[in-house]
Amino acid sequence: MDKKACIFILLAGACWGTNGLFFRQLSALGFGTMEVLFTKMLVAMILLGGYLLIRDASLFRMHLRDLWVFLAIGFVGMLAFNYFYFQAMVYNTVAVAVALLYTSPIFVVFLSAVLFKERVTKVKLLALTVIFGGCLCASGIFLGGLEFSALGLFFGIGAGLFYGSYSIFSRIVLDRGYTSLTVAFYAIAISCMGGFFLADHSVIIGSFGLPMVVNVVGIAVFACLTPMLLYTAGLQKVETGVAAMLVTSEPVVAALISAVVLSEPLSIFTVIGIVLILTGIMVMNVKRS
Repeated sequence: MDKKACIFILLAGACWGTNGLFFRQLSALGFGTMEVLFTKMLVAMILLGGYLLIRDASLFRMHLRDLWVFLAIGFVGMLAFNYFYFQAMVYNTVAVAVALLYTSPIFVVFLSAVLFKERVTKVKLLALTVIFGGCLCASGIFLGGLEFSALGLFFGIGAGLFYGSYSIFSRIVLDRGYTSLTVAFYAIAISCMGGFFLADHSVIIGSFGLPMVVNVVGIAVFACLTPMLLYTAGLQKVETGVAAMLVTSEPVVAALISAVVLSEPLSIFTVIGIVLILTGIMVMNVKRS
């Protein structure tokens, strides 16, 4: 397993873990999920698009036959995922929504076995079990957050499936010779177009000011653009199923930020969850003969 690629994916998860910090600030300004999604994608698209223009405009090149995959990444792997995740929080407790989201590595491991012929080894299954258990603990589901509905279950599992689909579709286009920069740009641009029609633009305009700009740029750079580039670059040299498990460093960082920066209590179950996730990640990186 490529160590540099693994580090990229772990760092990507860490960056995605900062989402909650910026989201909390933007929510206080009146932003909802779709407003956050649209503005962060818009800023990320402008920054990455400008960089590609300066570096090499040929990176924008895309074959028409591959358009469906890029559309799937943007609309399914990003836009639909965010919508289903938001709806899961409406119909479930937050703890249940987070726990259901992290069924995604399960989907990715078994879909990768079917689509890309990646082996489902005993070590993978062990790591998958330990990591999923850690995500359940870290989500707070064992602290009384077990209320859910049939519709909430549908949206929660759908969010996990769509979250995992980002890895699957990205693998397809990477195998067709596209760079991580090209994949990231079109994923961001397409989800931005979809978000444009779902966001409440009056909220965005009414909240305009320095705090809004700082937090939108922050979430675009640190919780969108940087992790997407790191994850997609790492995915080029790591099995899709393994990448989906490594990126579960996200809830670890999110929990630590909540405790250290937002002064939220860190329960014993969260600590156990962090330990289990890190253990599962280490299991995936043990050298085997």
